[in-house]
Amino acid sequence: MASEKELLLYKPIEDLNVSETFRIDFLKAGFETLKEALEFDADILIIEKGFSLHTITELITLLNTEGLGRLLID
Repeated sequence: MASEKELLLYKPIEDLNVSETFRIDFLKAGFETLKEALEFDADILIIEKGFSLHTITELITLLNTEGLGRLLID
């Protein structure tokens, strides 16, 4: 069972308190939740999925703030 913090991973991107750039990058890549994006490493998110460095930095900050930073693959 997912912990309370891990439930964040399953919330729709549109329900998260994130920047518009973050939201757009996720939706353009076809991701509806953080969990879907975390199946890929940061390089793939940037190179193949078109994430901006701003979005990657915001993702890292969000995950670290929630104690979930270990979930992002380098």
